[in-house]
Amino acid sequence: MSKSTTNKGLLSVGLIFIIACILLFVAGMVAPRTLSFLDGALCPEGMHLDNRVEQQVDQDGNDVDATTTVCVGEGQAPVDVTPQILAILFGLAIAGGVFIVWSVGGIKRVS
Repeated sequence: MSKSTTNKGLLSVGLIFIIACILLFVAGMVAPRTLSFLDGALCPEGMHLDNRVEQQVDQDGNDVDATTTVCVGEGQAPVDVTPQILAILFGLAIAGGVFIVWSVGGIKRVS
């Protein structure tokens, strides 16, 4: 495969990862059930992803909404999975950035 084709492939993969990160973030904030394919990986048996919005007061005394991603199930206590979701999002963004930098020659390939 030529160097140009390889670079285009790496750039494409990087852009797909970045776009996936953005789409997963928006989907998780707006419609968490669109992330149902992650239920089995993140939630205990019999639970599914959902959002919980709580009213809190910040340090200046303003009312703010705090949104967390939780696994919920009937008769079960909610399980906060926000750190796992953020790890997936940051992982996709970092991997995408690495592929993009690699595609433009910022990372030297070992031959």
